[in-house]
Amino acid sequence: MAASGNLADGGRHDHVLPAVCQPVERTGHGFYIPGLCLYLAGFLTGRDWLAGVGLALTSIRPQVTVLLAVPFLFRRQKVFGWFCLAGGVLGGISLAAVGEEGLRGFLNLLLVSASGEWYGLKEPLMVNLVGLLWRIAPGLGANLIHWTGWVVYGITLIGLCILWRRTRLITETQIGLAIVLAVFTVPHLHYHDLTLLLVLWRLRCWCWYEVSS
Repeated sequence: MAASGNLADGGRHDHVLPAVCQPVERTGHGFYIPGLCLYLAGFLTGRDWLAGVGLALTSIRPQVTVLLAVPFLFRRQKVFGWFCLAGGVLGGISLAAVGEEGLRGFLNLLLVSASGEWYGLKEPLMVNLVGLLWRIAPGLGANLIHWTGWVVYGITLIGLCILWRRTRLITETQIGLAIVLAVFTVPHLHYHDLTLLLVLWRLRCWCWYEVSS
């Protein structure tokens, strides 16, 4: 157990800054971190309903959520079912709170963000594939970089779905792989969104604890 504590202490500071920046820089994403925590807790304890509800709470970042949730259509379908149910409830609450015009504005904001046309988006500073392409090959131009990002994202989603379907038991290995791929391939991902790696960090500690015990 002492070793487990040391491991946790050693990795504790790895993701502190993104975790702090997330609520500070993007206050509208207040459900994102709690959703990730519930998703991880539900997965590790075998509570599919809790994992699904957690994924629904992360839907403020739909590009990430799709990559994590859709593969559950092919294995542990209860997770996806609860995700859809909770997402529908949250959508209804949001519609009641902001009305059709507010919901339409949010969807338009997502479309503008996804297209990379938002002023101040600073795509070259992103920590994903799109940002990497802007830094190493800016001559490709915005359209080709965006298309490349979305194609790789789609291929990644299909690949994860195939992996889920062919894997009899979804474990920490598959979840960790999905998270790593999400960080790299999601078309819109800035530094504060690296809170996603908190899940990977906790998975690492969980796996070490399971092995040591």
